[in-house]
Amino acid sequence: MSVYVCGHDDAGSRTTRYRLALGWTTASLAENCAGRWLGERSTIAGLGWGSRLRAPGESIVMRLVWQANRAIDDDLTAFVHLVGEDGLPIAQSDRAPQDGFYPTRAWQPDEAVEDFYTLEIPADQSPAEYRLVVGWYDPETGARLPIQEGAETFELARLMVVQ
Repeated sequence: MSVYVCGHDDAGSRTTRYRLALGWTTASLAENCAGRWLGERSTIAGLGWGSRLRAPGESIVMRLVWQANRAIDDDLTAFVHLVGEDGLPIAQSDRAPQDGFYPTRAWQPDEAVEDFYTLEIPADQSPAEYRLVVGWYDPETGARLPIQEGAETFELARLMVVQ
């Protein structure tokens, strides 16, 4: 597996690629994430999952590594959604990082936090291309945090559901 680490410093954005033998397939974060933070609070520092081709009824187990850009004052909920062309989720995982055992309020600046998410593709799902998106929201209000340029989600990749 390759892990792409995206970061931002005074000179601009940079992307570094590391090769790991973990058996995961990764998105091209060099293309998707260079200079992209998930709002002011966090960055995706790495991710991985299995094949981009999936069948109805399968599970997608996804590894995300978040990085705090600064101290986070709130306990946030992360969401990972597989959405169709209409923008509605067909599968989703919404939860506090590490099942609430390590809330975002406890994260230190520049700390990397690994987490896993599972998405269940419905058994009757139609074959099509779907977008894998992530983001954050305040669990008390349900309000999503802006990611960048007013967007509330960040697209990690596109997956195909096939028969």
